[in-house]
Formats: sequence, structure tokens, C-alpha cells
Amino acid sequence: MDHTILFVDDEENILKALGRLMRKTGYTCFFASSAKEGLEIIKKERLSVVVSDMRMPEMNGVELVRAANEIDPVSVKIILSGYSDIDDIMSAVNGGHIHSYITKPWREADLMITLMNACEMYERRIREKEMLQELKEKNEALKELNENLEKIVQARTWEIKASNLLLNSILKGTGEQDILEQGALIISKLAGNVPVFAYSLVSGNSFTSQKGVPPVEIGEKILDQLKKSLKAVVSGADLYIPLLKRDRLLGILSLTGAGRGDVPALLHRMANVLSGIRLYLSQQELVGSSSEIISSIDMMIEEADAAT
Repeated sequence: MDHTILFVDDEENILKALGRLMRKTGYTCFFASSAKEGLEIIKKERLSVVVSDMRMPEMNGVELVRAANEIDPVSVKIILSGYSDIDDIMSAVNGGHIHSYITKPWREADLMITLMNACEMYERRIREKEMLQELKEKNEALKELNENLEKIVQARTWEIKASNLLLNSILKGTGEQDILEQGALIISKLAGNVPVFAYSLVSGNSFTSQKGVPPVEIGEKILDQLKKSLKAVVSGADLYIPLLKRDRLLGILSLTGAGRGDVPALLHRMANVLSGIRLYLSQQELVGSSSEIISSIDMMIEEADAAT
């Protein structure tokens, strides 16, 4: 990581000496001759380390560091001062305002070690900040996942309950209108409350999920497609679902506007309800066939009686 260091000192000769020392270090350096100038640089630049003189006319080093921390709390702050200011500096160190201090006159080796350690601390702070941000994002993602999971569980629970209610209605022998209107209403909710129409090719009747909404006309072209493919058909924005018994078309569900979404996922969610409606139409077809057989037998018996 490349590092940038700011030196603030009101003595020009100190800044020049520091400039000569830092020239071959590889660090990018800024030099300010006043606290005001130093704060302006802190606002504009991304700094790793701020080194400030303790005694300056406008504000002392500790005051500068406090102001700098409000602008940039991540960069490492160091005070450059004489021995007479040690008590004030140590108080600032213990208060967490500055990382360390360098005494004047400094030894070049000690100054470079202090700056190197400060740069390493800055890197740790950056990593910690990134890790905290990553942890925050993961916690937010986990929270969102839990909320979505709860919604999914609630939706799935409702789907199962609705399917069971429909199946119970079928087993109780509930009439065609109640069964197909109930099925159309469940499908409508699963599809986002779009209008749904249920057509029984067994009885020739149609039923809707929304009262007062006229049913959609199913043209011959759509009907032929359903009979040939035996699969759901999307026409424009509408979705048509065949209700089958093996390869025979017993009925059709028409979903207005549902063709714009994820049709395979929607069909998967509807699977249990579709099975229930197919079961009812199969029973209805079987009952109709049985009635025809019984009527035929009755007619044969009546004809035989008349002949005798």
C-alpha cells in the first residue's frame, strides 16, 4: 500500500529538514506551515499519517489532532515536540487522540521507525474498517435473507393450506361452482391477484376469481395449441393452462397478464392446486360417463320390457 504523510510545523527550517529526510523514503509527503493549512490538506487528501508540531501560534498540536480526527479518524496522528511538552502529550496519548510522539531533536532512525509503525497501524485500521463494512453488509444480507425466508415460508404455508382446503371441498362433494371458483381464486393469489378464469370442458361452464369481470374469450387457435402441445401457452400477456387427464383436455385456466412473469416458477407453485382441479374434473367426467351408461342400460331395459 502506498502511504501519504502530512507534516505540520510553523518553523520553516523544520519542514525543510523533514523534506530532505523524506525525499528518498518512497512516501508521498505534504508540508504545511500552519494548522489552518494542515487542516485544508487533511480535507482534500487521503493521508496515512499526520505529524504535527506541538507548539504553533493558531492552535497547538493536540488541538490540531482533535480537529483532524473529526475530519479523518482513520489516519494515524503523531505529535512532534520538545521534552517540556511531554506531560500534555502523554495526556493526549492516553486519551486516544494521538498514536505516539517524536521528540525534538529527533534521531533519523527513530523517526523512520515511528513513521513505519504508524503506516502499518494505518493499514490495520483500513483492514479493520473494511472487515467491519463487510461484516455489516453480510449481517444486512443475512437479515434480508431471514426476512425473505420468513415470507417464503408464510407463502408456502398458505399454498399448502389452500390446496388442502380445495382437496377437502372436493372430497366432501362440493358443487362445481364452488370448486372451480375456489380454485380460480387460489390461482389468482399465487399469480399476484391477476384475473383468473376456469373453463370446464366437461360441463361447458366457466367461473372467475373476480366477480363482475367478464371471462376472456378462448379462441380456436389457443384451443388447438393446448390440445396439440398439452402444455401451458403464453399468448401476448396472458397465460393459458391446460387441465388434463392423461392426454385429454378437461378444462382450461386463463390467467390475464400472468404471461409476463416467470411461467415455469409460477406453474411449480400452482402444482398442488392444479392437481386438485384436475382431480375434480376427472371425477366430474367419470360421473358424467357413469350417468350415460346407467341411462343407456335403463333404456335397454325399457325397450326389452316393451318388446315382451
